[in-house]
Amino acid sequence: MLTYAQYGENNKLINLEYKKDVKFIDKKVKEFKKKDKFLTFDIEAYTNEKKEFVPYACGFYDGRKKYLYYVTDFNSWEEMLVKFIRDMMDIKYNNYTAYAHNLGGFDIAFIFTILDKLYNISNLLSKVNSIISFKASYKKDNKTVCLRFADSYAILPSSLLHLGHSYQVKVKKSVFPYKFVNVNNLNYKGCLPDIKYFEESVDNIIVYDGFFKYYENKVWDLKKETLEYLSNDVISLYQILQKADNYYFSNYRLNITTYPTLPSISMGILRSNFLNKNILLPRCRGDLEYAVRNSFEEELKYLNP
Repeated sequence: MLTYAQYGENNKLINLEYKKDVKFIDKKVKEFKKKDKFLTFDIEAYTNEKKEFVPYACGFYDGRKKYLYYVTDFNSWEEMLVKFIRDMMDIKYNNYTAYAHNLGGFDIAFIFTILDKLYNISNLLSKVNSIISFKASYKKDNKTVCLRFADSYAILPSSLLHLGHSYQVKVKKSVFPYKFVNVNNLNYKGCLPDIKYFEESVDNIIVYDGFFKYYENKVWDLKKETLEYLSNDVISLYQILQKADNYYFSNYRLNITTYPTLPSISMGILRSNFLNKNILLPRCRGDLEYAVRNSFEEELKYLNP
């Protein structure tokens, strides 16, 4: 319903106001129990001659025990991943969330096809060219067993190395010669790989200097080092998520596993901790949402010509 019209010089219409019936955002009840039901996982891969990533190691951590897999212990990398996925999909992890850092940008490429073939996929949440979270489930003894896969980068948008330092966790991400690994040297045992195989950075040069001194008279074992590096990654991510979860629950009674992204966590905090009968926020949908967004865009054009 049109409630007001404003005209300027030469009867030029400059403003219209409508009364719009809207619904308001509901208050959300605070969570009563801390869940602590999540896993962390990671996949390591090398680049083949076709510039394709080929997984050769993987693993996950449940807060108590780590499970590590290396391709030479299997007939193929596909067999390795199937074992890895089946172990995570065990009934003891029913209703857990399995986090990988940058799931949508890397790990998903290796596991989604297998999961889709072996299990039922649902609740898929995605953005442009990336999957944020989804659920995989199956029936066992008339009971539905479900594991939610999620990208921890969506709630902690920074590198694992920086997050480890920021949250001051005990186990931090290390460095590794990614460029050294190939299909022909998966059982390599010998000298420490040259620094050219490590990512270039001042920090890596300092760390490499320490590695060089340590391995000067020792054998560097690719399988052992890969699994140790992988172990550090999944444990570090678990400790980071645990600290983040503790913070949100102690301050706002909110479990991070309930929310897929940082903006959704912010909205959860607003709805559960700050909304009340005196603070109402309208839900913007359809033409109202378009009008609000368009007004912001027009204002930005004016401020940044």
